[in-house]
Amino acid sequence: MVYVASKYCRSNPYLGNFSTFLQHLVNDPTLKNKEETKKTDSTLYSFTGFYTKHQPFAFKATQVQVSLWEESMLLSDTLSLRDTVVNYLLSAYLPNTAANEKIVKKEVAHIYNRNKRFFAQSSQLELKNRQGQVNGGGYNMFLLMHGIAPMSIAWQITEKKDEIGLHLLFRISNSTNVSETPLPLFKSF
Repeated sequence: MVYVASKYCRSNPYLGNFSTFLQHLVNDPTLKNKEETKKTDSTLYSFTGFYTKHQPFAFKATQVQVSLWEESMLLSDTLSLRDTVVNYLLSAYLPNTAANEKIVKKEVAHIYNRNKRFFAQSSQLELKNRQGQVNGGGYNMFLLMHGIAPMSIAWQITEKKDEIGLHLLFRISNSTNVSETPLPLFKSF
């Protein structure tokens, strides 16, 4: 995960402790239009911003967005156990044309093929819009003995159908202030 995040992200959650990563991300001078929602009793933390210069993929995007948000996940149906997972998303957008769709899909395939060796298995994703129509696809990347995929790569046409985006999502557990892959089936010793 360190290698993949280092290749594409300006702020790498897997290097150092989580609070240092978060401080680096929030204070990144190349981000504009930042929005941050602090954690309260009724809301979880979230952050989003747009890079002014960072172009992480093989195409020049019209905009590159970074988002980070906490999400409560159910660990066990029978015991009603929940844990908070941090989602770290890097998205790059192009106008929705046939040529750009080909470019974005090619980059998704490239990222998948280049990094699949770091994962035990993968599964294909089919993304749908609110009307239930397929408007994207990609891959969930799994580590051995983990309950959820710590990384996903996908392309998707926006709801307005004016842009196509490439999305690289990292799912992180940081209960000890260290970024780890979420939901291992067994605790490490």
